[in-house]
Amino acid sequence: MMKLGMRVRTLVVLFCLIFVFSGCSMLGDSSKDVMEKLDPKKNFTIKVMSHNEQYFMQQFGYLFMAKYPNIDIEVVSTQKMYEANQQEQLKPEEMYQKFIETNKPDVIVVFQDVFEKLAADQLFYDLDPVIAQDKFDIQNIQPQIIDYLKLKGGGKLFGLAPKIQSQALFINRDMFNKHGVQLPEGPLTWETVLNTAQRFPTDGDDKTRSYGFTNRDYQTDPYSLIVMIGTAEGLIMQNEGKAALNTPSWKKVFELVSNAYKTNTIVNEAAPDMNTTFNYEDYLMRNKFTAGRAAMTIGDLYLIQNMRELKEYKKDLQFNWEVISLPKDAESTQRTNFDLTEIFAVNAKSENQRAAWEFVKYVNSDEFARVHAKTPTDLWSRSTYLKSIDGVSLEPFYQLSFNSNEMVDTGEYRSAQYMLRDEANKIIDEYLTNKKNIDQVLAETNDKLQANLDQITEQMKKKDEKK
Repeated sequence: MMKLGMRVRTLVVLFCLIFVFSGCSMLGDSSKDVMEKLDPKKNFTIKVMSHNEQYFMQQFGYLFMAKYPNIDIEVVSTQKMYEANQQEQLKPEEMYQKFIETNKPDVIVVFQDVFEKLAADQLFYDLDPVIAQDKFDIQNIQPQIIDYLKLKGGGKLFGLAPKIQSQALFINRDMFNKHGVQLPEGPLTWETVLNTAQRFPTDGDDKTRSYGFTNRDYQTDPYSLIVMIGTAEGLIMQNEGKAALNTPSWKKVFELVSNAYKTNTIVNEAAPDMNTTFNYEDYLMRNKFTAGRAAMTIGDLYLIQNMRELKEYKKDLQFNWEVISLPKDAESTQRTNFDLTEIFAVNAKSENQRAAWEFVKYVNSDEFARVHAKTPTDLWSRSTYLKSIDGVSLEPFYQLSFNSNEMVDTGEYRSAQYMLRDEANKIIDEYLTNKKNIDQVLAETNDKLQANLDQITEQMKKKDEKK
């Protein structure tokens, strides 16, 4: 009986061991890497997309190759892609798909609107597992950027963006103090900003007078400001080829902006003639805010750099300035207030995925952000090393938000709003000279927009007929 009992126990132990080991083989080795580590003894060459090889290598390539001497970079220029598309007239995502299929880049670099469509077509490698495997820190990247990229990737992280583009409202604090004007505290609306701008004096000639507000360089016309404010407040200009300007919401924006121009509160000047010769100092002085003659403007880090540069020419041009968050309508839908123009992704079909991932990982790393922190015109996704410039906090640039339900118009109809600019400004000018009322301006602008949309529709039909 004792021998029999020992045999039973032995069989039970053997059975358990067989079950455990067979279970392990069925489940697989859970410790296996999702992506093999880089072989330092092997040489690689990765293809990377970029619009300009010199820019790319200076910004990203040389530093990466210094750190990884066994990885060479071949830049595949996208310039020919855009040139070819002038004839083919493909949609942006179709243009990129064709380029990627033809050139087979290991690292794909795209802007945010195209990224979403290419991600849906599964052109990118899912980065989440390899980020976890490598314990790559993404916690110090602005969380809104990661959330936004996951939204565009259908819940997965298919790319990373080392830089962002965002804007803020610039304030000339000395002008506010000089004229006894106060900006209300708390979140600002565009109505508050432009009404405040009208409190500044408008007397004096064009060379000496001050302004309450100026829009961005070469977009000082009324229509450009109307479009910027309207779209920031969630308004749409067209819907599937039908103009949508003649609404109470757009009327409010048209009236608000037009009245500010009518009172000479806002700078309104034509872009310089390209045949006119002017030096860099003249260029910098064209921006009335940079020149110290405008109380408020919209700008990014390039504006800060321009103010720094102008001081080299105008030593006595000194004024206190600060930045605050962009205005937004409290009643409007939250809008996406930043751009990602360079999203780096790994080609899902790449034969050099580990080398490609090492590149994407490096240019989005804490190390890379620290090295580039002092670049005066770039806003990095990792804000750890760049908190202020000239003692002015950059926090307003990092107050990012996005609308998860936002529908981005990347199709053919998008160009209609740019085609409308000159015609719309001529119509608005008739309001400024008291020849038309705002209802007439809105109706005529809507009609002009519809004519442009109809023209695009006709072009799309002819294009489809040729296929």
